[in-house]
Amino acid sequence: MLPYSTLIQLHPDRDTPLYLQVSNRLIQLMTEGTLAPGMRLPSSRKLSEVLNIHRKTVIAAYDELIVQGWAETKTGSGTYVNKDLPIVQASKLLDNASAPVAPEFTPEYSLRFGFNDGHPDVRLAPLKSLVKEYNSLVSNKMFLRQLNYQFQFMGDPFLRQQLSSYLHETRGIVAGPNEILLTRGSIMAFYLIMAKYIEPGDNVVVGDPSYQTFNDIIAIHKGNKISIPVDQYGMDTDVLEKVCQKQKVSLVYVISHHHHPTTVKLIPERRLKLLQLAEKYNFKILEDDYDYDFHYEGSSVLPLASTNRREHIIYAGSFSKTLVPSLRLGFLVIKEEWAEELSQLRRYIDRTGDPMLERAMGVLLESGEVKRTLNKANVAYKARRDLLCNLLDRELRDEIEFDIPGGGMAIWVTFKNHIDVQKLIEYCEKRDLHISNPKTYQSRQSTRLGYASMNEEEIINAFEILKDGIRQVQLPS
Repeated sequence: MLPYSTLIQLHPDRDTPLYLQVSNRLIQLMTEGTLAPGMRLPSSRKLSEVLNIHRKTVIAAYDELIVQGWAETKTGSGTYVNKDLPIVQASKLLDNASAPVAPEFTPEYSLRFGFNDGHPDVRLAPLKSLVKEYNSLVSNKMFLRQLNYQFQFMGDPFLRQQLSSYLHETRGIVAGPNEILLTRGSIMAFYLIMAKYIEPGDNVVVGDPSYQTFNDIIAIHKGNKISIPVDQYGMDTDVLEKVCQKQKVSLVYVISHHHHPTTVKLIPERRLKLLQLAEKYNFKILEDDYDYDFHYEGSSVLPLASTNRREHIIYAGSFSKTLVPSLRLGFLVIKEEWAEELSQLRRYIDRTGDPMLERAMGVLLESGEVKRTLNKANVAYKARRDLLCNLLDRELRDEIEFDIPGGGMAIWVTFKNHIDVQKLIEYCEKRDLHISNPKTYQSRQSTRLGYASMNEEEIINAFEILKDGIRQVQLPS
């Protein structure tokens, strides 16, 4: 066995948790070639004895390596360096020499540091696999012929076929490829629906609060926005019923899984009532399911679209939100003739889509790469959620209120009235920490603290700045 006691020097006095020091040093040993692809790592028990630390610390370090893709587990065998890592020429170990103190390992990461709206961590995305598929497609003469002008306005047939299987497996949605329309993210999907089916003055129902971008799209198309209260059980369907009794509703926009911005879930009773109201009053339901893939407590509730009531439900999803925001790829599950109608409209906005990206994503779905990535992300995001919630509850319970979200990538936090939130934002900006402005969510004291895009060390650093800021901006009692 390698001399791990010499190779891994731990520093309990540092702010970085011990498990991250262990995982970061092991990553360095992999990048240096000391730990080769496929090499078996010591058991958690053995390494904990060698380093004189708790076994749970080693287990956490190994979990971090697995989540980041540096290591993999083999049932009944142990933890191994990822065999797919490129081979690096190892430097010679000096038997009786002490290893130099390892500098902090910080992966290159240029996205803005802070509590954003709730973005994925692009470091966990299968970018290398995506590039590999791009290269494979470029060398495929048959596929290159398809890069000329095409008339597949619904999007790549292969990806739609893979999505058909994926949605059935993960969400219980039964939809053929011709009932799936690909878009450049969910925003394009919303725009297409509003442009095709909403006339000026038509009533469009949203939650209060709601996703501001969708509110903006309603305004662009001169729809009449009607806001329905959202409480801890989701959109209040009793209020919706009273609205329907008085006026014609054309469309109801609902986020049934993790409502944006409040993260609450639409309870079963209200789900059923919403479906009944749609049938009785003949309106369309646009179900936005932007982060269904991230759920941490128990089993996730199936979307409304799993009832396969295509006459009333339009289902919108996005890989942009779950994998990489800049990879604009969304989809609609919609009645076949409606999909055809929207595809004809889409041709004037985005004539050919992105055939390379769509085909590559289809291959990653088929190979299981997307599912494996999402599984790793769920492990990472749950740990990050738990860490931030514990910090908020332990140290800021007198300043804020929040409920632990069952999934998603953000926490909905309400600052108590003695906190000047606008001054808090200004303080944090001066410390290079971004916090979403409550005004973004039509609120004065509430905002979303996105945690998914930061690792544990970054969350701790961000929290310390937030905590310091709160101490500085309290209003006099």
